[in-house]
This record gives sequence, C-alpha cells and structure tokens, in this order.
Amino acid sequence: MLIKILVMVLLFMNSKKEQFQLDRYETPEAYEVYFASDLRYMGACNQADLLLGLPDEMEDYKSYRFQFTMNIPYNEIWGTRKYRLTSFEPIQTQKHLFIHQFEFGPLLQVSNNSCQRTHELYVRETQPATTILSLLSEENQAKIITLDQGKSAVEYIIPGKLNHHVIEVIGPKYNIGLIERPFTLPGFTGLITIADSVAFFEYQ
Repeated sequence: MLIKILVMVLLFMNSKKEQFQLDRYETPEAYEVYFASDLRYMGACNQADLLLGLPDEMEDYKSYRFQFTMNIPYNEIWGTRKYRLTSFEPIQTQKHLFIHQFEFGPLLQVSNNSCQRTHELYVRETQPATTILSLLSEENQAKIITLDQGKSAVEYIIPGKLNHHVIEVIGPKYNIGLIERPFTLPGFTGLITIADSVAFFEYQ
C-alpha cells in the first residue's frame, strides 16, 4: 500500500513538473508537427494556447528551383500546447506578383478568428533595385542597401495601420523578398540578419 501511495505521489509531482515546463515555454514532449494553416482549420489558434519564444536555432534552407540558400529562424516549441509548427510552410502564391511564397516564424493571433506567422518570404523574377524603387512611392520610405558579400537589396515599408518591414534581395535570376509583419516579437532575429544569410548559387 505504501509503495502504491509513493508511486501516485511521484506521478503527481511529474505531472506538475511537466505543466510548469509548459507554463515556462520550455520544450514539452514531442507532438505532431503541423502547418499553421492546419491549426487555423482545427480551431487551435487561441492566443492563450500558443507557445511563443524567440528563435534558438537557424535552420538551413536550400532551393534548387530558385537557386538560393538562407537561414530560417526556428524554435521547436512554436505552435500550441498540443501541436508543433514546421520551420516554414508554403502559402497560396499571389501569382500576379510572385512565383513562390512561404511563411515562417512563430504563430500569433491577430484577431478573434485569425492567426498568422510573423514572417513571409516571396520569390519573383529578378528586377534591378532601381526598377523596384521606381515602382514605390515616398510613403514606402524605400532605399537601396548593401548586404553581406556585396548583395544589393531594397529596404522599404508597406504602410498601413501597422507597417510591414520588407527587404528584397536582388539575385541573378530571382529576387528574394522577406517581410516582417508588424506583430513580430520584440528581440526576434532582425530582418537584416535574415537577409544577410541569403546566398545565390548556380544550378543546372
């Protein structure tokens, strides 16, 4: 009987420890990995259940189709108390503007029934920085910047109730655009740092 009571006490203490870890946003046991879109459809997008936190690793990403590599900020706790998020996920491409798009970053609730990941990437056929500047207005506050390894890029904002921060890296065949949405966590990896990691390569 005494042994049974001790076992029950230990199980209770372990469950409390696991709950404390969840409350502290420490990595819980492995759960199924989902796209953010799956969580939205499943109704698992309640802010109170979302696990946040800053990235603790940079995952290598390589696209042979678009001939570039980059580092994607990631933390395996991102998701909810029940479901984890993949490091990135494709989203429906706005084909009149881009060739390819995907999202990354943690998931945040932006309205009662809507969640979004904090960052977006888009790919489009290459355009020189001067052409991009000519398509933007003064309110975009656009400027040409130079990134690591001499890469040229255009940095600007998409104005609105809350501004979106954009850096479009100019490539030999494709431009890689990075969008930081306005609800990004304070202290998150800077958009310049992510853009600096973009590198282009030749692939036949």
